[in-house]
Amino acid sequence: MISNGILKDIKLIIVSENEDDKGELHVDNKNLERLTSEYTNYINLFFKEICSDVVVFDSLENLASFLQLNRDYIVLPIWSGSDSRNRMMLAQAICESFNVPYIGADCYAKMICQDKFMARSFAERFGFKTPNAILIEDLSNVDAIQWLDFPIVVKPNMEGSSIGIRKIDSPDSIHINKEALQPMLDKYHNSILVEEFIAGREVAIVVYSERHSPKVLGALEVVCDNEEKYFFKKIFDYKEKNKGNIKRKCIT
Repeated sequence: MISNGILKDIKLIIVSENEDDKGELHVDNKNLERLTSEYTNYINLFFKEICSDVVVFDSLENLASFLQLNRDYIVLPIWSGSDSRNRMMLAQAICESFNVPYIGADCYAKMICQDKFMARSFAERFGFKTPNAILIEDLSNVDAIQWLDFPIVVKPNMEGSSIGIRKIDSPDSIHINKEALQPMLDKYHNSILVEEFIAGREVAIVVYSERHSPKVLGALEVVCDNEEKYFFKKIFDYKEKNKGNIKRKCIT
């Protein structure tokens, strides 16, 4: 029940890594997507103001143990993990196994979003244009990269938060061959997506839905303070995400 902005009858579980140290900041750090204790504490304090009870778990095992005896909670899963390609759907799957409601996309939607090549196909079904791309699952089709127009973006197919993503401006800027791609295949579940770079604005659409009634709440654009078309030539990689001059603004 919501009364004067207070979710006074809601008992909430927050599932987050609560990480204190992500390790060295570099492109292949698989911990880039894990949430910090500072962020988790902020979310925790916010919901404690409006919910009757809030519990925080940084372990999926502890979540499962708790839900065995407590089914009257709603779960907010912001846990991502770092190793399994299925990591973004594990908390949701635990909730579904106990028939406990949770906030956010279900396991199927999480699976599609985590698999970039599958997400491309899903988007194309609904009329969205996608850049030309090649999915490399072994080294047999590496030579097909030469048929793409440069610049290109090379990224792990099953990762997020800019983990492992690289923009390559020309065939001469890096030698794309079996020796260069094999380490990426070994590290990232034998699945690498290579796409043509498309210049444009970086925009995220915020959507809220109760089952089959989605509503667009707004949109956020990633912008650079002093350069209007900054992301027409750059990708929003892990370095850009940690620059002080990069902001997010609401657009209509």
